[in-house]
Amino acid sequence: MKPLLNGKIYNYQVDEWKIYWESDREYRHWCIQKRNGIGDYILVVMFNPGSLNGDGKNLKRDTTLRILRGVFRDTKYNPWIINLFDYSTTRPLELFNKWERKDNTDLVYDSLNEYTFRAVLYCYGDYENTGEYKEDIKKRITLVRSYFSNVPEITNLRNKSRTPKHPITWQRQKLRLKVTELVNECYDYH
Repeated sequence: MKPLLNGKIYNYQVDEWKIYWESDREYRHWCIQKRNGIGDYILVVMFNPGSLNGDGKNLKRDTTLRILRGVFRDTKYNPWIINLFDYSTTRPLELFNKWERKDNTDLVYDSLNEYTFRAVLYCYGDYENTGEYKEDIKKRITLVRSYFSNVPEITNLRNKSRTPKHPITWQRQKLRLKVTELVNECYDYH
């Protein structure tokens, strides 16, 4: 793997998964969770990176990445994770408190043009409907969706507000197997 922005590439092995990510200080630009023999990717769009950044010392604590490994384990795909915002924190409130630092100098979306994704799975939650920064969040969602408008979308399970559910919600509501089914159905997209 090569850096897509000006960060450093890290990798770590967790069971059968090789995990790669690009970090630059408190920012994580992208993360790939990959298994041998699986070459196709689903682009997974989250809200902001959690505990994985830098050298990966917190990788095993990252619940969302663990949930994604569980969802993708019984599929023909690997998740390639990007975020609406690159500032890495486990608490969205910390991101909101440091909103001026939400992104590093460049956004990763342009850099993904050379890669082919089988589908895109949006799972950024419901932050666009509440709080002081909801208009900024809506603008970013529109921007990201425009970058990947040519990639088939896996219709994720929705919150009452019609926003895509976050993986933590999949786990709490016992929906992980349903999401695995939705990911497997994208095989028919091409």
